[in-house]
Amino acid sequence: MPERKKQKQIYHINLLKKWVSRDSEVPKASLFIRAIEEEEELPEQYFPTGVLPNSSGDPRKTVEEVNKRKLLVPTSTRWNSFYDAVKRIAEIPMNELNTLCTKLGVKCFKDKEYQFLHEYCTAMKPLTVALDILQGDCPYGTLLPTLEVLMQKTLAVKDTLSQMTAGLPDSIVQAIQTRFAGVLDNKDALLAAVSCPKFKLRWLRDEGRRKQVKELLTAECRTTAPAAQSPASVPTTSASQGEMDFFAFETEPEETYSAEKEVMDYLSYLRFTRFSQSGGKGR
Repeated sequence: MPERKKQKQIYHINLLKKWVSRDSEVPKASLFIRAIEEEEELPEQYFPTGVLPNSSGDPRKTVEEVNKRKLLVPTSTRWNSFYDAVKRIAEIPMNELNTLCTKLGVKCFKDKEYQFLHEYCTAMKPLTVALDILQGDCPYGTLLPTLEVLMQKTLAVKDTLSQMTAGLPDSIVQAIQTRFAGVLDNKDALLAAVSCPKFKLRWLRDEGRRKQVKELLTAECRTTAPAAQSPASVPTTSASQGEMDFFAFETEPEETYSAEKEVMDYLSYLRFTRFSQSGGKGR
């Protein structure tokens, strides 16, 4: 448009928020779409720029003076942003954190509150790692191993938590089982996982389930087995009886396809390779 100062504008659109129609006029500051300068660093990604009621000056400068790092503010467009914000606070030593709170004019942390932040980060860390894996460039076979290991690692930290956060791991696992109930035992998802060389059966701890998935893969191999074919006809030249007697060979055994053998070779390949690379010293 000719009246614009710049030929192009970059817009950030939040597609995750539910659209709500409003009867009254909406202030421009609360609109979902706003123009920003190219390569602009949005200050609201960090500590709020406004002055706190009981503090003086810019709180961002106060934070950097005390901790030499910026505090983060969660955003709705990054799944792990809340965890990252809490983790950044938990990394600040208790004395520095309370010094910062005093300078900002906010209530200082108690020991229990500071402990809660650390336990929250401990319980949530496996989930944040799993989210980073699944939102990356990964095949469908990554889903079930990621969920399975996520639930295992989440429950493993339960004994390290106090009564304040002891129920958090169970809540996370229950939410995963509810959300992915239609996927955890899905045939296609299981086959995708076990046929991925990166995982095979190593992500399954339960021996009964390992056997079940192995049988599932074997059955699938049987359905896709190549059809038996008759030997290809090879042109022959006329030969005398004496020549035929001279070249009398034993009958060659016909090769037959075995789904069980193919699956066993596939599942044991990585283990054999590791043994060979270790110079025959693997156990």
